[in-house]
Amino acid sequence: MIYNTELFYIKQSTSNFPFQQEKLFENENKKFDIVKSKFEHKAEQIAFGENEAIWFTKENKFYSTKPNQAECVLFENPNSDPIKMVCSGFKHHLIVTSSGRVFLFGNLSHTQIRGQKTSWATPEEILFFKKKNLQVVDVQLGEWFLIFLCSNSEMYGGVGGVEGLVVAQNKQLLDPKRYTNEKKELHIVAENVRMISKGCATRCVFYLTNDNRLFSSGDTPKKSLGSKVTSNEPIEIKGLDNSKIRLITTGYQHTLILIGDSELYSCGEKGSCGFMEDTPEFKKLDYFNNIYIKDVVTAIYCSLVLSNDNSLYYWGDWVSGGNNHNITKIKLDQTFLEKNIVLASGSHTLYFYTVAETINEDFKQFYKAKEFTDIEINGFKAHKTILECRLNSKITKIVNILEKESKENISGILNWCYKSEVTITKREEIMKILQNFGITDLSKKTIINDLKLLYKDEDSKNFSILVAIDDDEDGEYIDDEEEEYEEIPVHKSILLARSGLFREMFRNTNQESNSVKDFSKKTIESIEILIKYLYTNKIELTADDDPELIVEELSDAVEYYQLNESGNFSLQLEQIKRIFLKK
Repeated sequence: MIYNTELFYIKQSTSNFPFQQEKLFENENKKFDIVKSKFEHKAEQIAFGENEAIWFTKENKFYSTKPNQAECVLFENPNSDPIKMVCSGFKHHLIVTSSGRVFLFGNLSHTQIRGQKTSWATPEEILFFKKKNLQVVDVQLGEWFLIFLCSNSEMYGGVGGVEGLVVAQNKQLLDPKRYTNEKKELHIVAENVRMISKGCATRCVFYLTNDNRLFSSGDTPKKSLGSKVTSNEPIEIKGLDNSKIRLITTGYQHTLILIGDSELYSCGEKGSCGFMEDTPEFKKLDYFNNIYIKDVVTAIYCSLVLSNDNSLYYWGDWVSGGNNHNITKIKLDQTFLEKNIVLASGSHTLYFYTVAETINEDFKQFYKAKEFTDIEINGFKAHKTILECRLNSKITKIVNILEKESKENISGILNWCYKSEVTITKREEIMKILQNFGITDLSKKTIINDLKLLYKDEDSKNFSILVAIDDDEDGEYIDDEEEEYEEIPVHKSILLARSGLFREMFRNTNQESNSVKDFSKKTIESIEILIKYLYTNKIELTADDDPELIVEELSDAVEYYQLNESGNFSLQLEQIKRIFLKK
């Protein structure tokens, strides 16, 4: 979930942005600035166009900014069908629902649906997919085109024009069609497709088939097709380890392919591609050898890479024919090291933002509700485990120290324990009290850092989740009367703070119990990964885990366990698919 977060964008000096901003960092060679703004909304996903942003909320409400305006405009929700994703091209945007329906809106000078009018305020459904009973599972929006990947592994091109993928400004967007191998067919499609490229490419698309064959197609005078040959029909790209491709992202004049952990290949025009010369065929960017890459995005003429240690790497120019092939490492403040950074791109602009640590939000709500408390200090109710975790001390020492303090100071300490917040007027007094517990540096003493340490403290775990053991012979769970369970030790307060399901179960059962049964029928391996996530906000697999099984079993974890973490959890599952399952 994106919630009340800092939003950063790397921009050319003339670009606009829809939110209020302040300059954070100016590159020494004046090629780009980094600008910071505040995204004061709660969103499941956000996407960027040329000068606008669109996002949707957990309540299925859809928002957008008009170009060059800071205020947010609420759009009429196109359908009660829950929104699955939003994405943007240059000045046109798509909404894809959970059932695979597609709604399009945008600037008339760039995008038109045949027989219909589109505008900023009225998303229109592309009825083609509904009529054909097709579900859209992924989309690529270029500057002038749309590409759809459907659940039947067929890829449809949704643009019209004289040569393949280009749609002229005064042309209409035609209904998507399947490619029929006729040279003058206006639409392109392929079968057996499992991955399509991302990014803001103007005239090309890449796709990877289920049998690991890689193709590019489009009409482009540039060198971003990965081949010395330009063709309106698909070109097979050979020479790469296609089975390990994690992502493909395209700019106007360049394309990047990430293979495995640290192999980044590029092709395209000089500067944009990361090389000082035109590179029509894919060539490895050796700069990233031994750097674990988490994500890559491209804008029209530039690129941004995020490494596993949250370092950012940038190269490219803001104009065609630029020569800035030098890769610049962007040094971020130390406070970014523990944050979840997400990359995004608009037409001409690169973005990164921090995903809110909903552990903090969960703790705030847990403290506010005052449920399941097991300690009271001068009238203030709290949870022993959380106080011991945050104050590095046993509860007897905590009580002895805090009982001598004023109610205002006790309230201040509890606010810090649950919210990591200290008011400026009380900061000096609160810091003196925290020093009694050996706490002097609040920048490193975060809730998530404390929970990571708490997860490793087996001796303090005071509760168990009972997971039914299935029959080894047929894989089915045995009858309730004979049911056997395996225990997963946890801290009761952490379980209740983070899962709405377990809170509800405790409200309806004996709250003095030291265990609870898990009825999800998931494997113990999946539940152990989920439990660790509740402490660390990270989905971590071991060498013994089956990635496909884990992804399948945890795909409904947010809804089933009522987690307040749908955005981050889902993003991590998608990353596991890309890395381990190549999906």
